[in-house]
Amino acid sequence: MEKLFAVLGMLANAGKDTVFKVAAGEQGGSRTNLFYALKGAIIAILAFPILLLVRRQPLFHLTSLLWAIPIGVATYSTYTLALRSLVGNEATANITIFRLNFVPTVLFAVVFLHEALTVRKAVGLALCLAAMLVFLLANRTSEPRDARGTLLAILACISAAILNTLNKIALNDGASIFHLIFYRYILVCAIGGAAVAIRGQSAVPTRKLLAASAASAVLMLASLFFVLTALQGSGITLVIPISQLSFLFTAAFAFLFFKEKLNAAKVIGLSVAIASIAVIG
Repeated sequence: MEKLFAVLGMLANAGKDTVFKVAAGEQGGSRTNLFYALKGAIIAILAFPILLLVRRQPLFHLTSLLWAIPIGVATYSTYTLALRSLVGNEATANITIFRLNFVPTVLFAVVFLHEALTVRKAVGLALCLAAMLVFLLANRTSEPRDARGTLLAILACISAAILNTLNKIALNDGASIFHLIFYRYILVCAIGGAAVAIRGQSAVPTRKLLAASAASAVLMLASLFFVLTALQGSGITLVIPISQLSFLFTAAFAFLFFKEKLNAAKVIGLSVAIASIAVIG
């Protein structure tokens, strides 16, 4: 069941990454803080009735609240970096770099959480890495990328690995999934709102940005539920590599909707990634 939830999380991630590309292009990338503040508010609003009515849990949960503070900061830094990396750059390139976060995540899991790395997992991880590297090399034939965007994608990758590890530690410590989601996105909304105010930016979204925020919020809520549920029953070394292979579908969406090039090298990379899922699963 954990593998199924990880795959569902992967599909939700792919849709979310595609919406990120839309949001990153809004007014030259100047609305990323507002986008993420709106997204955080919508997720918190959606999580609230689920927490109280569907899950029938009390609003206050101390362990989740304490862990939500560092996780909320890591969430905001991770996804704003990922968003900014897409401004003026191809989704297939920088999203692939961002989704490489499974490599440092697995390293952190082995070193800090003492998770076992079996031969089968190691082979699957090697195939994941090979697929992504092939994908990155394939982009050398595309239009030149902004070096700053690539750097931001790398920083987002490292930040995501920290976030993944914090999520697992919080769950191990007894944090509740929906409390963790609810609390963290209240904090994310507050940070995003503060950033908009400090920069003196308009807090009035366009219809396109509001629609992107809502769509991204629903997809992120689904992704978090699936991935965190999978992490409750399994280790990072299984769940995160599968969920981060969402770049497979992001590439397909970018080809269909953003007219990005899909050359032979990218097709090879996608094929290797599919093989890696079969090996890990």
